[in-house]
Amino acid sequence: MHKKYGAVVKLKKQTLEQKESDLLQARTIVKKIEEDIGKITKDIKGLNAPKEGTYNSFLQIRNLGNDLMKQKEYLLLKKDNAQNQANKCLYLYNEALKEYEKMKYLKEEHYSKLLKEIKQKEQKELDEIALQLFFLQGVSR
Repeated sequence: MHKKYGAVVKLKKQTLEQKESDLLQARTIVKKIEEDIGKITKDIKGLNAPKEGTYNSFLQIRNLGNDLMKQKEYLLLKKDNAQNQANKCLYLYNEALKEYEKMKYLKEEHYSKLLKEIKQKEQKELDEIALQLFFLQGVSR
């Protein structure tokens, strides 16, 4: 029976490690998207309308600004989705952690129960040996 608990605890630990890996990966994706948003925001702030030149150069800058804004909006949506995924991974990690801790506790309880039973059996055998010695000493007198 104790081997069964060991295998279950090992399996729960592997599941926990996988969930932790998924969580770290999701958080890394969110950070990468946030960095990309920061870069695009910096690019948008760096755009300046030309003070001289043709109307076409003004339209190009305006179109570039619009494209950057669209990219930023897309990245914001992507960040929300990635954040939701990270939150889901965090929830699954916490659930896996609870399961692992529960199985670990049950394994420890099982071991302590086995140890208690072994001690009681040992005490019973020692008591029997003590009684036998007592009676043998009483007979030899």
